[in-house]
Amino acid sequence: MLSRPLEVLIGLCIFAAAASGCAVSSVASTSLAILFIACLFYIHKWPELWRGLTRNEQLLLFGLALYALSGLITYYNVSDENEYVKHMGRYIRFLLIVPVYLLLTRGNMQLFKYLVAGAITSGPLYLTFALISISERPGFPASGSYHHIAFGDAAMLSVVFLLAVLVTWKTRPIIKVIVAFSIVCALYASLLSQARGAWIALPFCGALLLYVMAKHNKLKLKLAISVLLLVVVVIGVSPVRNIIEDRINQATQEVESFVNGEKFGSSVGTRLAMWQIALDVWQEHPVIGTGLGDFDQEIELRQSQGIYEQVEVHASAHNIFFQALATTGLVGFLILLFALIIQPFRVFYHTSCEKLTSANLGGLIVIMAYLVFGLTATWNLRAPELSVFLIYLITLSSTVSKASKVVDPSH
Repeated sequence: MLSRPLEVLIGLCIFAAAASGCAVSSVASTSLAILFIACLFYIHKWPELWRGLTRNEQLLLFGLALYALSGLITYYNVSDENEYVKHMGRYIRFLLIVPVYLLLTRGNMQLFKYLVAGAITSGPLYLTFALISISERPGFPASGSYHHIAFGDAAMLSVVFLLAVLVTWKTRPIIKVIVAFSIVCALYASLLSQARGAWIALPFCGALLLYVMAKHNKLKLKLAISVLLLVVVVIGVSPVRNIIEDRINQATQEVESFVNGEKFGSSVGTRLAMWQIALDVWQEHPVIGTGLGDFDQEIELRQSQGIYEQVEVHASAHNIFFQALATTGLVGFLILLFALIIQPFRVFYHTSCEKLTSANLGGLIVIMAYLVFGLTATWNLRAPELSVFLIYLITLSSTVSKASKVVDPSH
């Protein structure tokens, strides 16, 4: 192993981010920083590495760079420059990840195993943090060093990714038992986080998993029933069932209150109000938006006019799509769809049509998970979640692209 120091260095960064990126402070960002510093030592190889990419890989990286640019051009409308710089710090990661991706394609590094090992480790680790959290703060959502939503999203990400690995990975039964145990731990941790947006991802990712497996005639009834029973036992029999019921009932009541005119006295009501504000802002600035970091000022402006006075001022709309429309306009919204959803899906779907593997199925599931997370939370403005997303994306994409080049040497 020591004969491949670069692979070990990159692999450990990937492992650390997957294992504890949204639970332990600065782990994901530090991992990303180390990867970027490492890629600078190979700057002379960048042109050669770029030419060795497939067209889908090049489009993926082009989309990520374009997404960073969509944030840059909104400076034209920005009022709060300090907040703009803070938000742009998130967007710039999409540009910095491009040369990191090139580094991952160098040589014949086997990085997927580090990602899987990190995801497996994350289950017991996140559950440990969750149990410590609720013991120290009874009655509050479980979390690590970050917001409970980021914590719950990351735990659920491990669940859905490991499910994809479990149903496709050809390995010893004892390893599959370990994977299943980690899934249970991560699912329990996510439920304890009370992050309802994370919970919604489970059925969507599960449906996609079943569809892809059935399409490739690899859906085994025995395995599907086993996984379903596993989820049912964790949710239906464990002590967190009451938490789930309470949160669902609360959400239902909050939606009803919003519809009846009591709009802002709840978490859901506040979100719905912010989505309304985001659409109002987009209509006023349809092309490039009001500018990164100005969303909180838009709320304050409306409050000074006597509307939305009970809405707590936030810097984000708690939805990546409404956030994009409000702050980067139609231009940023379309680029977001291409860079974070459409092109990544194309990369993994294209390779899955040739041969279904843990890497391309896992990639499809990961993109679906983040799409669902984005419906209720602006994860692309949360540094740890964003860093974990980028590390998952480049690791899985480089893995499936390398495999496709082996199958088709013409690439």
